[in-house]
Amino acid sequence: MNTKAQQIVGIEEQKAIGNPAYRVVQFKDKKEIELFDFIDDCYKESTAIEYQLFNRVTKEYVHVSGNITSVRDSENNFSGVVLTLTDTGEMKELVKRVKFQSSHDNLTNLMNRISFIEYVDSLINISKKDKSTHGFLAISIDRFKVVNDTCGHMAGDELLRNISYRIKDCDINNEFIIGRIGGDEFGVLFKNSSLTTIKHYTKSIKRSISKNDFIWGEKECPIYCSYGIVTIDENTTDHHSLFAAIDDSCAIAKENGGNRIEIYNGADNKYNRRRGEMEWIHKLKDAISNDRFVLYYQEILAVEKSSSKKLEILVRLKDENGNIIQPSDFIPSAERYGIMPIIDKIIIEKSIAACRKLIDEKGIDDNVIFSVNISGTSIPDKSLPTF
Repeated sequence: MNTKAQQIVGIEEQKAIGNPAYRVVQFKDKKEIELFDFIDDCYKESTAIEYQLFNRVTKEYVHVSGNITSVRDSENNFSGVVLTLTDTGEMKELVKRVKFQSSHDNLTNLMNRISFIEYVDSLINISKKDKSTHGFLAISIDRFKVVNDTCGHMAGDELLRNISYRIKDCDINNEFIIGRIGGDEFGVLFKNSSLTTIKHYTKSIKRSISKNDFIWGEKECPIYCSYGIVTIDENTTDHHSLFAAIDDSCAIAKENGGNRIEIYNGADNKYNRRRGEMEWIHKLKDAISNDRFVLYYQEILAVEKSSSKKLEILVRLKDENGNIIQPSDFIPSAERYGIMPIIDKIIIEKSIAACRKLIDEKGIDDNVIFSVNISGTSIPDKSLPTF
């Protein structure tokens, strides 16, 4: 026995000599395996092995791989075997660790989004086969940015870990899967659960999360989250539609004040309305990037004679095809989702440039008064007065 073999087996060579092989080398798979079990197999050729081997010093099993090869004399008569072993425990542990890291979030040790989606896909397939119903709960932290901005990112990370512990510690009599599916979002899957049961579980998780404040140094912050629920059943098409639905339900819970539970219902007009508004968000951001806001002006006619002329500046949006879109079609969505202050600053810039052009090129008197409409949602913007 060389030095490495003595370390793997856990016995010195001098103590091993003269002992039966089964006392020195003991393999284990699903059951204990005697070294002699392999000897018959290796009479004609070498036998590869990969098992656990008992270490007599640590009293633990070590993962090993190797070969048992027959030894023959000059006349080809069988005279014994040579056992070569390689300790593969460290490699197996490394592979296991890498596999875990690739499928789990390194901050919370919860399943990451990719692995979570794979599990969602498996539940969708199961539902199609056996018509079973499962639950998908999304948990989005309310005002998470405030914690990051006021206490720092370390506090934000600790809050995420804290909430993950609270979800895992929740007393739910059901098998459930937890994952971190976004920066400040968690996902929970309930197998074989009705909507009534899912709501009951969600309320339990909500109580567990909000039970105690989050403490960071001398600061104590209540923990509030928005909860969205979607069921997975035989009619669920794919995870894309499922995540779109769960995003909508969480967003509506937040828009209605947060710290509440919203159950997705595709037939409800508020979801269709929100989908339409979200489409406008993409269009408006594209219009901002590509400078597609155009200005018109109209004269404001005075009821009584006035010494000054008054013009009202009006904004329109030009789509990708050059069609003009009225403000009543896009301003409500821009106001609702906080884009209007950006648009108003664009309008102010364009209005000043347009006024100067009208005065210089069209000979409009300096006495003319230009009126620009500003959204009420832009008034609280502290940067607007100094813009």
